Amino acid sequence: MERLDPLRAEPLDRRQTFEGSKRDANNNIIYYIFALQAKDIAGAVSLDRGYFTSVANFRVDDSQTPLLILRERYLGTEIGTGIARLEKYIAQDQPLQFEWFGSASDYGGEIVAYRYGWDVQDLGDDNDPGWEVQFGLSEANLSSEVRSFAQGLHVFTVEVIDNSGLLTRIQYFLSVVPVPEEKERLALVLIDDVPDVNSNGWNNSSGSIAYDNDIQRDAFWDDVLASSGGVSRFSTDRDVIDNERLIGNWGYRDIVRYKSLIWSARRHSLSYLASTFQPSIYITVDANGNEVRRIPTEAYVWLEAYQRNVGNVLLAGSGIVQNFHFVFNNTPWLYPVIYNNDDEDFQCAGEGRGMSFGIREEDDGTRTIFGTLQYPYRALGIAASSMFTPGNFYYSPTLCGSGTTHRKQNCVGTKAIILDPEFKSEYVQTGSFADTIFVWDQIAWSDAATVAGGGIPAPSSPYSFSQNDEYYDYNETARRAVWSPQTLPDGRPAVETMWRAMPRYDWILDLHLANADDDFTYPVTNPCGLYARDAATGRTTLNGVPIGLFSYQTVSTKPGGRADVVWGFDPHLYDHTQMKRVIRWVLGDHFGLAMTP
Repeated sequence: MERLDPLRAEPLDRRQTFEGSKRDANNNIIYYIFALQAKDIAGAVSLDRGYFTSVANFRVDDSQTPLLILRERYLGTEIGTGIARLEKYIAQDQPLQFEWFGSASDYGGEIVAYRYGWDVQDLGDDNDPGWEVQFGLSEANLSSEVRSFAQGLHVFTVEVIDNSGLLTRIQYFLSVVPVPEEKERLALVLIDDVPDVNSNGWNNSSGSIAYDNDIQRDAFWDDVLASSGGVSRFSTDRDVIDNERLIGNWGYRDIVRYKSLIWSARRHSLSYLASTFQPSIYITVDANGNEVRRIPTEAYVWLEAYQRNVGNVLLAGSGIVQNFHFVFNNTPWLYPVIYNNDDEDFQCAGEGRGMSFGIREEDDGTRTIFGTLQYPYRALGIAASSMFTPGNFYYSPTLCGSGTTHRKQNCVGTKAIILDPEFKSEYVQTGSFADTIFVWDQIAWSDAATVAGGGIPAPSSPYSFSQNDEYYDYNETARRAVWSPQTLPDGRPAVETMWRAMPRYDWILDLHLANADDDFTYPVTNPCGLYARDAATGRTTLNGVPIGLFSYQTVSTKPGGRADVVWGFDPHLYDHTQMKRVIRWVLGDHFGLAMTP
């Protein structure tokens, strides 16, 4: 019988190990008895012999192995026991960094060691060159170094053993999605990322058609891409990914077979962009699962891998870029979003509003402005972004503006897009498409009817379009944050303005001027809101802001070296005849796709 030293006060010092057989010579399970007796300093001993209080049966069981929790910032968290095999697709050069911890507490065991490796050929050979570390409990045994791969199948293995020698192993079989040869790739994929199946907005004058609806938006894209003059061999059955139907069950492996893609989206929490590519707070843990650090973590956006290695992208939609940072750390934004900035949160009516992504302290002690790691800055070359009528925007060091009261949609909502003159001179042949494209009369029919009848719409009349339209690299607010547009290594601008916005009030003002109505004055009722109009110019503060861009951020590695295109508006909202011509110009003249006669 084993006897314990009565002076061992700490529970860990009173633990006892036991070695015994699982079965007897006849293969019967052996049950053992554990009994506990205590003695005080006077020599009196405990008399209790109650079952499960001081007496218990137990048996040796090797069917349980340690619980292993394996985490990777972009792949997520996996939990397993025994031998587990996981399979994932990854993009080229996708960064991978794992961390893990185990527990054997469920069966009274103790973790004694971990090890991990890449592409281990012989798991039973401690000297296999694939093992990065041998079994141990050091910091190096609890996380991996950052790795990435250009091609092939790569296997990450992590093992944990307990004090009985029982082992749990998790293996990640990671397949780098191959990019087909140029001649094997299809021309174009359309990603429909607008949640609009149940939408019924943008009614025509009779109310019989709701244009902001999946059926109508699908018909628009079908006409642009698949009808005569569209993309050669484009098939709406094969070449459309409808996220609302697939519910996110698709990814990088589904698009690398295409030379170009159109991503149609709007600012919405249910979009694939917002639900997949959000930055987050990554919580690191110690070997016991206790929180150690909270690290701001950029999302892995496989779209960037596509841009850099595969083909061209047209991002189009009202508020599309805002989806990449819908909110951050559960804090709504105070616009504009300036990426190369670390301003602290701002208080609006007692509630915090985000002014930046903050600072991240790296493992080596350096400090990174976290906004510069976000997709819009890193992969699109955008330095700042904002919306036409956001919930909150910066107005003064003590005041927040509101899109519902201070910069109203009926005045600053986009009425037309105007081709930038320098862009036109450089790239667009005369007659390719109209320099100014208005919101489609079938949708903004009330304004159209007023003008057709010889009138001019009032600034206060309803206008329910373009609330989330975006503009880029422009700060019209009083915010004094220091920022500047990005440049490429050769000194050229990272982005170039293609479209500029004409807000509705500026269109109304132009109608009065064209009508020789020189005595038109801004209404004393202030229908646009306090911060929508510049009293010195008489124009809105958003007149002419960049609403569409060419992005050169990834051209140095992209096949063909052509700029990507970013439009902060929904093409479906605008005159369909003219917008069809513009999109086809982007796909054919700019991206270089073959078009049908």
